[in-house]
Amino acid sequence: MTPEQQDLMDRAEQSLQAARILADEALFDVSVSRSYYAMFYCARASLLALNLSSKSHSGTISLFGQHLAAAGRLPIEIHRQLIDAERLRILGDYGGANSHCSQQDAQVLIAQSARFMQIAMEFLAQ
Repeated sequence: MTPEQQDLMDRAEQSLQAARILADEALFDVSVSRSYYAMFYCARASLLALNLSSKSHSGTISLFGQHLAAAGRLPIEIHRQLIDAERLRILGDYGGANSHCSQQDAQVLIAQSARFMQIAMEFLAQ
């Protein structure tokens, strides 16, 4: 693992830890955002293994889907989860007064981001 990949994985771990703490404090919108970022950092680190990167979230998600999930290098369902996580992050960050993430959203995303991180670590260890 390169230093840049390690930094991204460290950021992912910190984001996941923050997501858990925030969910425990019933700060579900922010917890969802941190879970998404845990997944996003893992996706970026994984793409670097193929010498790929993007300057945007949508570009990163697209490259991840094309070169890692659809190519069979990583499970296709984690790409779908990354897409769904971004949608929830946007809802939590920008949704307005009547649009918030639920406790269930936060709990599901924490579990998914922990699994995403484990899969990314295994991929990067190859």
